[in-house]
Amino acid sequence: SEDYEGDHFVPKIGMREVRQFREGNCWHHVYVACRAEVRRLTENPLWEGQDLSIGVVDPNGPGCPLVHVSRGFEELTGYHAEFALGRNSRFVQPK
Repeated sequence: SEDYEGDHFVPKIGMREVRQFREGNCWHHVYVACRAEVRRLTENPLWEGQDLSIGVVDPNGPGCPLVHVSRGFEELTGYHAEFALGRNSRFVQPK
């Protein structure tokens, strides 16, 4: 079923939180809270031309679901946003 990644049960439990994140312009709040760290990372020459791997979770949602993943996250982990969003990020951990 789509709720399994290998032998890990990872149901989509946070789709309401994903919709709220998208519709509520929440990126602004995330950026304000993390702007110094984001600036430090993006201004580092080591990251030039690289996509940052970013996953944003909602700590108040059931199971802390992922509400946003970057293109870098998709490329690094091999999991597309369609699969990852609404799930707890534990599925990314090695077995």
